[in-house]
Amino acid sequence: MSELHKDASPAVARAIFEGLGPTERAEVEREAIEKGVEPIEIVRRSLDVLISETGQAAGKSQFIRRSGR
Repeated sequence: MSELHKDASPAVARAIFEGLGPTERAEVEREAIEKGVEPIEIVRRSLDVLISETGQAAGKSQFIRRSGR
């Protein structure tokens, strides 16, 4: 992981968290309490999983469509 990615990851996670609807935000906050971390850390970890599952880390570009919106 590059230094730029490490610096940008929390900022991206914060922007995503702030854009969540009330229900999604409550779920993230509940998980954060259970794990003893900040909600932003839950979102950041989710981003890391998403990146690894989609192959983005390997340089494979993919379009991801969110359902329900």
